[in-house]
Amino acid sequence: MSFSYMRLKFVVLYAATLLPILLVGVFLLWIGESIGGVVSAGVYLMGIYAISRLLVRRRIIITEEGVIHKTVSNETLMRWDEIKSIGVPRRSPVSGYQKWIYFSKNEIRLNNVEGIEVSDSFFVVSYRERILDEVRKYWDSEIIGV
Repeated sequence: MSFSYMRLKFVVLYAATLLPILLVGVFLLWIGESIGGVVSAGVYLMGIYAISRLLVRRRIIITEEGVIHKTVSNETLMRWDEIKSIGVPRRSPVSGYQKWIYFSKNEIRLNNVEGIEVSDSFFVVSYRERILDEVRKYWDSEIIGV
């Protein structure tokens, strides 16, 4: 079984909140109000933007084999036996001190992930406790910073 941190909740939330606005816009357009077209077009463009952001997002998938870093055009597997360190840096000034989880083929200890490029040997994902719970199923060593 694999765990994938995806943005399904975002899609559901988007549809649940903005679909009624789009329907109101279509209704206003149907009864002859020009503002309806503007509202409909705005909501439609926000939907296209949101979906495009979902498509270009990077995903981390945790499996029994290892950690998969997946983008629209690429998929890279870092096997559990290749991973030398997993950690949670305490800060990242670029992202407003958001916590991250990193996976590395090198033995490293990081205080932040600022300026480090994602590569075949280094993956980063936004911190979520449920991701760590899934990692602990396959990773017996220390998770740095936890």
